[in-house]
Amino acid sequence: MRGRVLVAVAFLAAFASASAGKPKDSDARDAKGVVADVAKALGADGLKSLRYSGTGYLYFFGEGYKPTDAWPKFNLKSYTRVLDFTNSASEEKEVWTQFDDEIGGAFLKLKGESNSDTFLSGDSAWNIGGNGNPNPAPAAVEERQMQLAVTPHGWVQAAMNASPTAQSKTVNGKKMTVVSFSWKGKYKVNGYVDGQNMLAKVETWFIPSGWDGIGDSLVETDFSDYRDFSGVKFPMKIVQKEGGFPVLDLTVSEVQPNAAVKFDVPPAARTAVVAPVMMVTQPLADGMWMIRGGGTQSVAVEFKDYMAVIDASATAERARAVIGEVKKLAPNKPIRYEIHTHHHFDHMADLRTFAAEGATIITSDISKPYYEKMIFNGPYTLSPDDFSKSPKPVKFLTVKDKYVLTDGDQSIEIYSVPGNTHAADMLMEYLPKAKTVVLVDIFNPAPPPRPDAPLPANIASVGLKENVQSNLQRLKLDVKQFVSAHFAGPTPFEDLQRNIDVERDLVQKFAAAGK
Repeated sequence: MRGRVLVAVAFLAAFASASAGKPKDSDARDAKGVVADVAKALGADGLKSLRYSGTGYLYFFGEGYKPTDAWPKFNLKSYTRVLDFTNSASEEKEVWTQFDDEIGGAFLKLKGESNSDTFLSGDSAWNIGGNGNPNPAPAAVEERQMQLAVTPHGWVQAAMNASPTAQSKTVNGKKMTVVSFSWKGKYKVNGYVDGQNMLAKVETWFIPSGWDGIGDSLVETDFSDYRDFSGVKFPMKIVQKEGGFPVLDLTVSEVQPNAAVKFDVPPAARTAVVAPVMMVTQPLADGMWMIRGGGTQSVAVEFKDYMAVIDASATAERARAVIGEVKKLAPNKPIRYEIHTHHHFDHMADLRTFAAEGATIITSDISKPYYEKMIFNGPYTLSPDDFSKSPKPVKFLTVKDKYVLTDGDQSIEIYSVPGNTHAADMLMEYLPKAKTVVLVDIFNPAPPPRPDAPLPANIASVGLKENVQSNLQRLKLDVKQFVSAHFAGPTPFEDLQRNIDVERDLVQKFAAAGK
């Protein structure tokens, strides 16, 4: 995830020479002089590429256990990043393992290792999947360009191609020069320059790709302990935060300026575009539908005088598409309730979109204060949504243990899920007419692996499934099938036990392998 480069770094040294001794008669000139000083201090002249690696900690953004928790933490076993400033390209490789003290949140708990390999080249982005094949990622292009622009040398280039301003500030008792500019004509970027002309911090506000339901997210990157590598200065400590909590804590161990780099853009990535959300409606029972599309699914339920919707996922576009489908199913009935399952960011765009529609948000009593403060009072300037354009009082209905929506015929039973380690505020929904339980993120069944398949990294969902099993037994619900947010189609009830048995066997295989 790196920023787009428009001018060669060598230009900076020429600018510094040309501007030396000239009167500083404007903020813009002062700011570019500061940037030129930073370029000189960093040894940016002639730098075309950079490779660095290290270890530390990785955190999964927006996936904490409680709404106010920091993001789940993992050991970053290895990290390598390659920056190609000449061609606006990058690669980021990460391998992570379970952090022993982490007790809840998404992606827990891991057995063995997990990894990612992500690329950017100009306006193309792609990932390397587990099978070694490239997968286009057009929605991630701008975010990866931004991440390049907030590296020390990437920031210098971005600043020199903008019209920066500068002002002095005291930060934590230290005098800093804050250089500000607009990146891509939309995003404000602030760079904090210390007395040695080193870039100590960069901050910007961004919308994480695919998660526009959380509005403008503050991205802060701190750099410290700069060292010299063949005339190029680079920080040995990098800490990045998003939304106020760390997403990366890296201790750099190796830096190679002007490393040999080459990125061959896969043909599919060159032509990839973000596909529009396409919805498919599938009946579950009388007056109940599963609405699929956009990588996830929702459930719509028809009552005598209104409609209710369970979950609408990560983007405002998908939430609007769900609303459109519901209005086709029941044109003359308002959407009175949106049942919100939990606080993870890939399930939050529905909040503001459905509130703008006038729906009451049904959610856990744990979540309401967080949503009121962070979601409905946070900034949404980068991509104003329906609620920004037409704000109104937000109506909440909170659930502690159980709540039932009913008109005497149709009903939805809403339950908390005690002991669930995915999210403390998780709600599950039981549809008595369809004998169906909606389990978002808890039960995402997959076909059993081949006997000769390698052991998967994340098999600890067995604990989540056993927790579901015990809660269903406690509640004495008559369940025929499950609907999950991330699995196409209903799943027979019997598959829950089959999945538990398969994953228990895998845990034993891991233990036998000493992992």
